[in-house]
Amino acid sequence: SAKSRGVDIDNIRFDNINVDCKDLIRIQFGYASETKIQNLYFSGISGTVLGTSILAGKPGNALKNIHISDFSIDLSGQEYFMEAIDVEKLIMRDVCINGKLPKIGLQNVVGLQANNCQPEPRNMSDEEVRELDRIRKRLY
Repeated sequence: SAKSRGVDIDNIRFDNINVDCKDLIRIQFGYASETKIQNLYFSGISGTVLGTSILAGKPGNALKNIHISDFSIDLSGQEYFMEAIDVEKLIMRDVCINGKLPKIGLQNVVGLQANNCQPEPRNMSDEEVRELDRIRKRLY
C-alpha cells in the first residue's frame, strides 16, 4: 500500500510575535492524503507583511479549528492579506489590517466567526479565485 506523505499538525500556538516578513502564514496540504491539520492558534501578532497568507485545506480534508486574534498588521504588498480555502471553523477576533484596500478572502469556509475585523472577511468570487491562482503560479 502507498504511504501517506505528511504529518498531522494539531494544537499549536503562535503568540506575541512581531514580524517583518513576506508571508506570515502559509499552511497548505500539498501531496499529503490523510494528514490532519487542526487546532491552530495565532494571537498577538503585529508588524509588516509583504505577501498573502494562505490557509488552504482541500476538498474532503479541510483545515479545522483555526483561531486568529489580536492582529495589527501593515500590509505593504499584495491587496490580499489572507486567503482561507477549505477551512472548517475559522475564528477571527480583533484583526486590524492596514494597507491599500486590504482583503481577507474566503472560499469554502464553514463556521466562520468574525468579530471586530478590519477588513471583514468575505467570500471570493470565482473570478477572484482564478486571478489569485494565476498570481500564485507566477510568484511561487
